Amino acid sequence: MRKQYILYYLVAALSVLSCGTKVEPELFCELTLSLATEDGARVASMTVSSSLEGNQCRNLNTGMNYTYPVFEDNEALLRVQKGVYLLSFDAVATLEDGSTRSVRHYGHADPQNAVNLLSGRETLTLELVYLD
Repeated sequence: MRKQYILYYLVAALSVLSCGTKVEPELFCELTLSLATEDGARVASMTVSSSLEGNQCRNLNTGMNYTYPVFEDNEALLRVQKGVYLLSFDAVATLEDGSTRSVRHYGHADPQNAVNLLSGRETLTLELVYLD
């Protein structure tokens, strides 16, 4: 009989302790943005201006607009809240040979082509079009 009471107390204690260890789902996505040009040239650096009206990295779920990071050696890292995103921009890219080109990414500019970022870590390749 005494062993039963000890077992009941042990189960009750474990139940109480396990209630305080709630696991929260990860809310953010670590996003690697990789660039691809039409001719295969690598981008040494690129900065996307947040002041141009069409430039957006917007979460459709929350309406939050993120600032693009500086791209170096063809990629950039960005931490965003998970969700569905519109991505588009015009920028000036410095290529590996030292030349500069005006570029545009519009592949995810409207809701039909929005990107689902739902994992803890994602990689997305952004196709660039030369404007000049």
